Amino acid sequence: MLTCAAVLLGVAVIGSLWQLVAYAAPLLGVVCSVGWQRPVPAVVVHGNPGSHRCFEAEPAQVTVWAAAEPERHCDAVELTVAVVDGMRIDKAESESRERRTVVVAADRWGRYPIQAWLTVAARGGLLEGTAVVDAADVYVFPMAPPQSTAIPRTDLLDRLGTHLTRHIGPGVEYADVRRYVPGDQLRTVNWPVSARRGNLHVTQRLTDRAADVVVLVDSYPQPAGPATEATDRTVRGAVQVVQSALRGGDRAGVVALGDRHPRWLGADIGRRQFYRVLDAVLAVDGGFETTPGTLAPRAAVPPGAIVVAFSTLIDTEFALALIDLRRRGHTVVAVDVLEGAPFANECDRVVARMWSLQRAFMYRDMGTIGVDIVAWREVDTLDTALQLVPDHRRTSRRRR
Repeated sequence: MLTCAAVLLGVAVIGSLWQLVAYAAPLLGVVCSVGWQRPVPAVVVHGNPGSHRCFEAEPAQVTVWAAAEPERHCDAVELTVAVVDGMRIDKAESESRERRTVVVAADRWGRYPIQAWLTVAARGGLLEGTAVVDAADVYVFPMAPPQSTAIPRTDLLDRLGTHLTRHIGPGVEYADVRRYVPGDQLRTVNWPVSARRGNLHVTQRLTDRAADVVVLVDSYPQPAGPATEATDRTVRGAVQVVQSALRGGDRAGVVALGDRHPRWLGADIGRRQFYRVLDAVLAVDGGFETTPGTLAPRAAVPPGAIVVAFSTLIDTEFALALIDLRRRGHTVVAVDVLEGAPFANECDRVVARMWSLQRAFMYRDMGTIGVDIVAWREVDTLDTALQLVPDHRRTSRRRR
């Protein structure tokens, strides 16, 4: 409008046409009135809490409201709260047109955004504008089964723990009786045996040691069908192993491989570590470390740690990460969560048979390298599947 008015005035001056001045006057009036017009209101949506954590089927209360700037335009804003598929609204309260309080719940783990649908009326009331924005995020954590899972049978770290081993040292379980050697503690002397044999004998006991458990989660994109459905068991299995390790007094960590910057959390103990692992698995609020590459970072897997991986074993890069961990000297156990062929539709029996043979060859080849693979069927529990892991403890022969 300013350009048109300037052109008209220029032509009027050059051509001495006063009629064009009268034609440009309304345009100049509109341009001059821009300065004292009311500003367009800006609507800001808030969520309290902005990020909420809960477990499956646990209710979560979220308050969503909209604020207009300036505040005198709040009457023209109307707010409606909606949720995505998989989450339901158990209770909804309306305090005003621009404020809602909802109680939501979800039966499956994942990230669920709380959506706010805004309706803003124009100044004249003839038009309405609508918009959708994510006001808050609800992170639903998976529920792990209560039964504990045993760690793979291997030589543990020389650190006091709760796992009974075959090594002689401080402990409670009886191991053997031997002659007294200068330097043995007097409290270990077996006085009844010493009295019968005429010289001092001490009692040897089996020691309890601790372990470092690192869970490897396969988060690579999976093909549609059984492979995608098996992702749920991957997360649940990882949470169950971490929960069992922390209950047993061991240190636990997690590494999620799936992109060029894997997420990882170092091994630690305590109840807070369990929730940190959940945050790392679901990528919540950046409470984890990231490192470029496709292999598990060395800082994430301490020396002598036991690695338990959950994967469909379809992606080659994940298998290379397992082989790299085995070359570093770790005990690596891979749990195959894929049951049957990964095809969405029913395939020919010959194709299914060829797929099962290919998986058997892969099990054999990985076992030759030192990576043990066990199949986790849906009808079995995880602790039952881990019982198939071979015993990697070094056999020690005692001389009498």
